[in-house]
Amino acid sequence: MTKSSLWILWIAALSSPAAKADDLSLASALQTTLANNREIRASASAVEAAKTTYDSAIGKYLPSIGLTAAYTHLNEDITVDLSELRTAMIGSATTAATVAAGPAAGTATNNALQNALPKFELPVQKQDFTVATINLTQPLFTGGKITANKTAKEQLYKNSQSEEKDTQGRVMVSLVQQYFTVQLASEVQKVRIEALTTLQEHQRIAEALLRQGQLSKAQKMKVDVAVADAENALSKAGRDERLARRVLANTLDREDTNFSLTTRMGIPALKDLNTYSKTAQNENHSLQQIRHKRELLGAKKKAAKSEFMPTIALIGSYEVYEKDLAEIVPQWYAGIILRMNLFNGMSDNNELKTISQEKAALDLFEGHAQSMVNIGVEKYYSEILNAREEYQTVQKTKDLARESLRLNTAAFKNGFAKSTDVIDSQLQMTAVQLNELKALYDYNNNYVQLLKFSGHKDDIAEAYKK
Repeated sequence: MTKSSLWILWIAALSSPAAKADDLSLASALQTTLANNREIRASASAVEAAKTTYDSAIGKYLPSIGLTAAYTHLNEDITVDLSELRTAMIGSATTAATVAAGPAAGTATNNALQNALPKFELPVQKQDFTVATINLTQPLFTGGKITANKTAKEQLYKNSQSEEKDTQGRVMVSLVQQYFTVQLASEVQKVRIEALTTLQEHQRIAEALLRQGQLSKAQKMKVDVAVADAENALSKAGRDERLARRVLANTLDREDTNFSLTTRMGIPALKDLNTYSKTAQNENHSLQQIRHKRELLGAKKKAAKSEFMPTIALIGSYEVYEKDLAEIVPQWYAGIILRMNLFNGMSDNNELKTISQEKAALDLFEGHAQSMVNIGVEKYYSEILNAREEYQTVQKTKDLARESLRLNTAAFKNGFAKSTDVIDSQLQMTAVQLNELKALYDYNNNYVQLLKFSGHKDDIAEAYKK
């Protein structure tokens, strides 16, 4: 085995995974990522939080029931002073005694009554008392506040669901790109190894011809330069593959890069442009956000208008426990309360004006966004078609390039061709192989982006399920 062959094997061993590598299909990689990716799990938690908030908003239609318990200490007992009644009673008796028996009898009566009658003070409430009540409030009319709040929370909930889908699609696209980047780097490395092997064989033949005097040193130097360039290209391809593997392993949350990709880059089926354009108008994440924003503005406007309306509610209270509470306090009560703002500095009017301006700006932005979405679909679709045409063109020239390399190599051995002819043929063959790989990568890269952009993210897993 020659030194050059050993060098090739060494490079291949450093750049390639171990022999017993784990098989990794794109379908299983997608499944693992959707289940474990932190961004996706965080977005799912955000959906649950928004759902809870929405459920709370629905609960505002139901009555509010609460328990209130309190211990109260007053600065003194509460009493009713009836001293004027006592004074009147004594005065009346004194007057009657004076008229009947004279002043002396009146004075005696007054003194007797002053000593006999206690102070006229009626106790109402002791200084310390405890009470517990159940209170109820049932909204009857709020001018639309509760409905507006429910609508707003519902749109926030739907927006969180849209965010979750967008996160899933974005992560899936990134994974597919990383997966095929590893595959592209691996295939490029194989092409570079093949090119280096061919050029090294050509170098061996050139050395023999140089010794025989059938090849000039200049021609031999060109061969050496071509081999050196091929070695550098192979070394770079090995570094690219190792880096791509680390990136994919990090996304899959695994330590090792010892895996073998089993899903090959192909040409997944492409639907007509109109199909993607139609679904994009309904499912594109940016347009969905605009629609949620519009609904939020509608709820905000309804809430602002409700500030001009009264709030009417049924209220009630029932005493479930008392200690030392005055008897005059009722055990329960029920009633209707009305609350209405009469003046707040024109802030409600200004709020309505602000909402109208925001809606006008949103209308303009939506039209622009719809145009950009259509352009985006057309861009991805056009890139896919370009990649497919490039791939089809390469298929027509690949066999020709391979045959040209074979003929020039044979002709060089027999002295009928220059070394540059062989080098040029090999460079052309390498370019054709790399163009084929790039066309496949570009096709798949733009394909998954089109699916995500147009709202077909679920088709990503379907396209690569094998």
